[in-house]
Amino acid sequence: MAARPHYFKIGLFVIASVFIAAGALVALGAGSVFKEKILFETYLNESVQGLEVGAPVKYRGVQIGNVDGISFAEDVYETTRRYVMVTVNFYPATREGRRKRSEFDERLRGLISEGLRVRLASQGLAGAMYLEVDYVDPKRYPPLELDWTPKRHYVPSAPSTQSRLLESLEDVFRDLSDARLDRLGQRANTLLEDLSKMVESDLGPAMKDIHKVSGELPEAVHELRGRLNAILSPDLEKMVAGLSESSRKDLAPALADLRTAARSLPGAVQGLDRALRRVNGLLEDHQDDLDEVLDNLRLITQQIQGWSEQAVKYPGRLLFGGPPPRAR
Repeated sequence: MAARPHYFKIGLFVIASVFIAAGALVALGAGSVFKEKILFETYLNESVQGLEVGAPVKYRGVQIGNVDGISFAEDVYETTRRYVMVTVNFYPATREGRRKRSEFDERLRGLISEGLRVRLASQGLAGAMYLEVDYVDPKRYPPLELDWTPKRHYVPSAPSTQSRLLESLEDVFRDLSDARLDRLGQRANTLLEDLSKMVESDLGPAMKDIHKVSGELPEAVHELRGRLNAILSPDLEKMVAGLSESSRKDLAPALADLRTAARSLPGAVQGLDRALRRVNGLLEDHQDDLDEVLDNLRLITQQIQGWSEQAVKYPGRLLFGGPPPRAR
């Protein structure tokens, strides 16, 4: 027999689960729900594609709030300016939250005068969009012109990096279009035509003279060569004749003596060879005698060296006899 379900226990379990889930939600979201917030507005004169409600608002990488709403300024205020109005929840510090509205407004105006601005930023090249709060040059990025009074605290905006890059590219293309490259081409063609005309008018006669001179140049070279031959040929002939005569007188006897010496050279070489062989035979026959003579010379040299040392140490012994008495 199946047991009956206990509906009371089941209902009690469901109620307890609901209370536990609610308590968990309160515990996890109490910080953001009960945290003190300050709303402020900013206006952007550019596209906010990618920015959504709930996106973080960061100051130098630290989140200080989130986007509360995105709309057009003309939907809230009576104006013809097409600004995008972004409402931001700002989580102030404890001491900032305790300030009065007048004190907070005064403090905020001082920060704005120092360059506090809000601008659109992205995480990476294609990341999520968020708002960045930072200080910039107030003279370079002045606040946008407003023809209404904001209902909340107001922080001016500065153009994003992407918008500034696009503006720079547009300026470059605008300058190129203003430069009128077609006109530059026409001016270049006109300049080339003027140059060609100047060359034809000024350099034409000079080129004709050059052609004329180049045609007369071979004849002038031929004439110059003939004159040089007429001047130098007699002197060259005399010089060659003198050289040949001197070679006959001086070189012929020298060559004859050289031939005679060359003929007698083999006999002299043979005699020198015989003499060297005789000397070699004598050295081989008297090798022992030469060794003995060399030994005697070596002994004599040693004795002479000993005498010289004695003469240096005891010069009186060499003249008067025995050495001096030994010192005690």
